[in-house]
This record gives sequence, C-alpha cells and structure tokens, in this order.
Amino acid sequence: MLRHRLGIPLNRKRVARIMRQHRWGVRKRRKGGRPRVEVPRSLAERPNQRWATDIALVRCGRDGWCAFVPVIDCCTREVLGWELSDSWRAKTAERALESALIGRFGYTRGAPEGLRLRHDNGLVFGSRRYVASVRDYRLTQEYITPYTPQENGMCERFIRTMKEEFAWQHTFDSLDEARSAMRSWIEWYNAGRPHSALGYRSPREFAAEAAFAAVGQDPTQAPAVAIASPRPCGRRDGGGAGRQPPLELEPS
Repeated sequence: MLRHRLGIPLNRKRVARIMRQHRWGVRKRRKGGRPRVEVPRSLAERPNQRWATDIALVRCGRDGWCAFVPVIDCCTREVLGWELSDSWRAKTAERALESALIGRFGYTRGAPEGLRLRHDNGLVFGSRRYVASVRDYRLTQEYITPYTPQENGMCERFIRTMKEEFAWQHTFDSLDEARSAMRSWIEWYNAGRPHSALGYRSPREFAAEAAFAAVGQDPTQAPAVAIASPRPCGRRDGGGAGRQPPLELEPS
C-alpha cells in the first residue's frame, strides 16, 4: 500500500523487519501434528472399521455433574463400552475404551489392524496418557477438524439421544444410582431400540446380521436377539412416585 498507493519507495524486507522488531504482525497459529480425519462423515462400511467417542455431562444428584464417555461402533451404532465418573480426567476415557475392547474382543489388545478411533480435539483425548493408551491398544486416532462436530456426528447423535430419552427424563440421587440406570438403558438401547438408518433394527440385531453376511451365510438365519423392555428407571423429574425397577431382559 505504501509503495503502490502512496508512491513511497521502500523494500518489503525492510518493512517486514521493522514489523517484527515492533511485534506488529499477526501471530500465525502453529500447525499441529495430529492426524486429521480423511473422510468427513463418521459412518463406517463394516463393524470394527471405525469407533467414535466423546464426553458428555450427566447430573448425578449429590455427586454433581459427572462425565459420561461412550464408545460406539460407527457401522452398527452399538455402544461397545462406556464410563460414568465424577472424574473428567483421561483415566475415565481410558476405562471406557478398555471396556469397549474387552467387550468386543475379550482383551484390550485384540483390536484388528486399521481400527480407527474418532473424537474431537479435547484435552482428554489429546493428553499424553490417553494417546499412549490408544497406541498401546493398537488403534489409530482420528481428530476431527476444529469446530466441526458434524465430523463426529455418529457419537454426537447418540449423546443427544441419551440426553433426550434418558438423562433429561430422570433425576438421580447419586452417581451409583445413575450408573445402575445407565447400564440398564444402554442394554435396552443396544438390544431393543430400533434405528431408521438400520432398517428399524436394533444395533445388536444389525451387528448379528452383518457378522453372518461377512462369512457368507444367510443373515435371516441369525439367532434372535433378546429384546430389552424399555421400562423406566430412576425417578422422573417433578415426580415423586419413587424409584422404578431397572430394565430387565425379556426371555427370547
């Protein structure tokens, strides 16, 4: 501008040097080395191709706001593992991941090659402890682009469902009560809640059919999955009717 508009002869390098000396320049944000997502959508084509995780808050009475960390399969929508704790540290997210690995493969180091774990750029998922654990369990982390939660839409949608159909419908006295109710609700979610994207099948039914299809068998011959009855748990907001019994699996 000085040279082309005002006609002042000067060298751009001199201008840059003066601006650096007086710190007049705008700081350029450092580019991180985190592995970013390669595809915007979190949907996976087959089970155990991509998992997703996130952190949400659940009110647990006298124990205050507690951290809820689910781990879901982006193909079947099944909640593979979860943790509800009054600690918001990396250990909580690590326990949720361990629960998913043990529940799916039987032990923590049973993940197949290429399994990706998608999440946001929160401090928990970027901590040294969590990064080391994920690497030790042979998973590959996928950090979404900053300020684009839609790239983790699968897990974000599950958390919204959990809040609308469970957390906001009940008032819990303690963390232990919330954990017990959460365990029953997630069992019903996996085994009994239909999803339009899955052809109105539950995540567990869809996973069973996908497993049969993968080995070349007729998915219609898959064994029936026990369906959990969506009975209420906890105490309704504004209620006073007392606690309801937890969800129970109906016999197949």
